[in-house]
Amino acid sequence: MEKKAVFQGKDVIEYTIENKNGMKLKALNYGGAITGLYPPTKEEMTNLILSYDDYGLYEMNPYYLGAIIGRTSGRTAEGLANVEGEVFELAKNDGNNHLHGGEKGFARSFFDVEAKQQDLIFRYSSPDGEDGYPGTVDLKVTYTLSDDNQLIIDYQAETDQTTPLNLTNHSYFILNGDTILDHELLLNSEFFYELKEGSLPDKMTNVNDNSHFDFQNAKLLGEVLTKNDPQLNIAGGGIDHPFLLKSGTPAAVLSHPESGRMLNVFTNDSAVVVYTGNQIKEDIKMNGRAGIKHGAVCLETQSIPDHVEDILLRPEDTYKKRTVIQYLKK
Repeated sequence: MEKKAVFQGKDVIEYTIENKNGMKLKALNYGGAITGLYPPTKEEMTNLILSYDDYGLYEMNPYYLGAIIGRTSGRTAEGLANVEGEVFELAKNDGNNHLHGGEKGFARSFFDVEAKQQDLIFRYSSPDGEDGYPGTVDLKVTYTLSDDNQLIIDYQAETDQTTPLNLTNHSYFILNGDTILDHELLLNSEFFYELKEGSLPDKMTNVNDNSHFDFQNAKLLGEVLTKNDPQLNIAGGGIDHPFLLKSGTPAAVLSHPESGRMLNVFTNDSAVVVYTGNQIKEDIKMNGRAGIKHGAVCLETQSIPDHVEDILLRPEDTYKKRTVIQYLKK
């Protein structure tokens, strides 16, 4: 436990947990932001996710590095959420749209943290009206580091009024080197959502209709991200698209063939948004170096963004989702 900064008069604390293999996870009580994921001690201690060199940047967290995202992930068109016939105006923090829970969201909230040897439990009560959302939501997120080198993220939430809820974690993964161009990605998905203006999801499309989005077999990201394609261009020169997941596992596999490192992703969520760091700029240092476009990839397990009717949590229900990220080395 280490004090890293002071935001809004409160201490920002970084917690560390470790499994029996020496694999480590570091995370903050602010935003639940994961700041470090380190492979077992027998390997070189390389951070497998992006982390700001300057911890002060986590206060606004311009790239949402490692943060818990909510109440909703992704963009909501015009900041309007239709909840059973009543329209709620959400905070507009991305042009005319609502993004990642709004101006505050969970990414810019302090959590109560319970730390154990291999678990971190984050709790936050989001009040009625926060960022425009109805109802009070009591949230619990647990990070567990298993002895099988799995990062297990469990989300649980309850509400006293019907409200949209679609949570994810916004960690950026980089298994080796400076970019993901030499990483391979596999997705258990036959369909993705094209984007329209404002990077909002539009129509669902079979990946066979656009081979750049077909990751049913492992594909080198560098072969895709350098292409001139309208859908890649609308996302800023890369991928920022939702993929609908098929049944079966794993949902995704990210690998770095040269080093043999890989991440297997399992989830009971219905989709994953793949974001290839298209907006990363050089002016912010992360992991000891200047930022670089395509410097990491997010695998944001969630429901399809902007489908408010599909993500309503009611008072009689409990939100329960799990994502497992397993580290392996060949």
